[in-house]
Amino acid sequence: MKFNGEIKGGVTFLHKQSESTSFEQLYVALREKEERILSDEEVKALPYLSIGAHVEEWKLRAETAQRYRNYLTDFKGKTILEIGCGNGWFSNFMAQSGDFEVVAQDVNVTELKQASHLFPNSNIQWVFTEDLSLFPKAAFNLIVFNASIQYFPDIVELLNTVTPLLTANGEIHVLDSPVYSSEKEAESAKQRTVDYYTSMGFSALSANYNHHTRDNFKAFEQLYKPSIWNKFKGNRNPFPWLRFQK
Repeated sequence: MKFNGEIKGGVTFLHKQSESTSFEQLYVALREKEERILSDEEVKALPYLSIGAHVEEWKLRAETAQRYRNYLTDFKGKTILEIGCGNGWFSNFMAQSGDFEVVAQDVNVTELKQASHLFPNSNIQWVFTEDLSLFPKAAFNLIVFNASIQYFPDIVELLNTVTPLLTANGEIHVLDSPVYSSEKEAESAKQRTVDYYTSMGFSALSANYNHHTRDNFKAFEQLYKPSIWNKFKGNRNPFPWLRFQK
């Protein structure tokens, strides 16, 4: 798949960056403070991270990654769009698990360039865009949001934008993101987020983090539901796996 855009540092820019880069600067600064800006060697090891402040979290994310890799067995040779790919580990994980063409999108140029440097896989294209409608219509068999759906404020509007990008019978998957059972629960989580970002010195960023309820995903089915039974079976991940089928 080819895109019209300038290539810089291994990243295809579908349009110029906004003049204001304050979000990216603040986001990277926060992730550094949280010890989430990982070294090249740590990123290459993901999701099987064995050192650092977030080892236990990565054990849970490895559960999801392996579960999704098993699911991809039926999609060999297909085209995947990951929206919000960050440092690129999951796009690389998918590309390695079969004969896939992966398009990895983000708005964080810092991490996109790191991903391009670390994962020079010819089956992956690293793309910067803030406008998802610039992707070609009916081009992707799968669209994946892995720990990124919370950065989109309106799920219905998002679906209206990305569903046309799917091929016939294409699918959208949401992984490793909190989905709350009620508005009350979401509001409580929102306040915790504001308190957390404020305590870290980045209160402005709380406006970019959204708290969605199960009602926001009425068009989706649950392929994995956190439960005591699943935890008993060794699946400790607390986040659902949601699928939308076109």
